[in-house]
Amino acid sequence: MKKIFAAALLCLTCATPAFAGSMAAPLEIRIGSPVQEAKITSEANFYLTDVNGGKVQDLWTNTITAQVDGDKINLYDENGHAVSYDFPQDGILNIASETGVIVQNTYRGTVHFEVYQGKIHIINLIDMESYLKGVINNEMDASYPYEALKAQAIVSRSFAMSNRTKYAKEGYDLRDDTSCQVYKGMGSEKDLTTKAVNETAGEYLAYDGNPVSAIFGASSGGYIASPTDVWGGEIPGLRAKEDPYSVDYVWDYTITTSEFINKIKSKGDIGDLIDVTVLELDGSHRVKTLSVTGTNTTLQIKGTDLRNLLGSGNIKSTLFSVSYDSASQTVIFNGKGYGHGVGFSQQGGAKMAKSGLTVYDILKFYFEDATLVK
Repeated sequence: MKKIFAAALLCLTCATPAFAGSMAAPLEIRIGSPVQEAKITSEANFYLTDVNGGKVQDLWTNTITAQVDGDKINLYDENGHAVSYDFPQDGILNIASETGVIVQNTYRGTVHFEVYQGKIHIINLIDMESYLKGVINNEMDASYPYEALKAQAIVSRSFAMSNRTKYAKEGYDLRDDTSCQVYKGMGSEKDLTTKAVNETAGEYLAYDGNPVSAIFGASSGGYIASPTDVWGGEIPGLRAKEDPYSVDYVWDYTITTSEFINKIKSKGDIGDLIDVTVLELDGSHRVKTLSVTGTNTTLQIKGTDLRNLLGSGNIKSTLFSVSYDSASQTVIFNGKGYGHGVGFSQQGGAKMAKSGLTVYDILKFYFEDATLVK
């Protein structure tokens, strides 16, 4: 059985309106972060409690490092001395402080830890609205137009609701990174993004009565991608179409021939480069397959694979053209958009908001097959 202990945090959660319909109380969600070790700090010394909150043992330190040791978790103070390591086979061991607990980030709700596949998983149990307050500024900067921030709040809420079982095997719902949504707790909250969450409280996008997996990205580059083209499967409520609000994000990237050959060597040894051409585009005009010809062989490489090989920060999307300049011995990419291109374009939402359109205009454009539910 997985060893578990929990850190009880100072209660800082604001009252949140309940979802309408079948949800009679604020929806809770578990956010996980797998780490090798976790540093826990507080202004006051920690102590252990029983499941009812009664003090069991003083730890006499306000800084603790939790580390995995086999199938258990040990706690060490700031000097590396073990302060507790005899965890029960079953149940929960709670860590508390009179002034609250900080675990990497400062969290609302409660935090506990589980050992799973050799890692400590920091798990924050929190109500949905408080979770979103720690998400929005990390996914869309608070400097964006307010109507776009409200759109992001509804999109992020919809995504979280529709993906709550994604990491169920690991003991929580979503991760705190880009595999889901970037979440950094209450320390990352901003007044304007918190206001956007509060003003849209409980609102989410639905398709056929179910929350839409409201995928989003920085910029579609002028054409929203189909989930089928990008990931090979449909996502109800999402489809491809032109996006006139996201045409302004353009980029280019130049790489030397030798670097290019080295980056793609896992796909095969092409020898000296002769040419790079696009073989096939998908339905949203993104590169589906490229041909890389060398003196040894010709490779066919998926556009998504090439983006991963060269780095997503360099090849910002697969909506690009490519050419080989033999004179300068470089491969040149010219592209549009940033990210996979599916669903809500944050740049597009910002442009729509700047032109005077509302949050509901924005959502209607990017999720026209969905309905807004509260």
